[in-house]
Amino acid sequence: MWLHVKGTDALWRRYAMTTLANAGGMVGVVVFPTAALGNDGVATYYVSALTATGEEFFTEVQNPARRAKRPSPWPRRSPRRRRRRR
Repeated sequence: MWLHVKGTDALWRRYAMTTLANAGGMVGVVVFPTAALGNDGVATYYVSALTATGEEFFTEVQNPARRAKRPSPWPRRSPRRRRRRR
């Protein structure tokens, strides 16, 4: 598994992830490279995984800054008022 991170210089770098066995499959672990974070504290990244049969899978490119600006798809509920018990 690899973590691919777009750096502040607009170049993509990849970092090897350690794979750990989990009840549901495999989990990848890596220390996120803080040098890749921009002035706003976010970085664009994605993960790729290679199977034993040679197939390669990719996640969608993640951009936390863009995600934060997007409105929530769920409507906000007004807070419930507590009813007094008699």
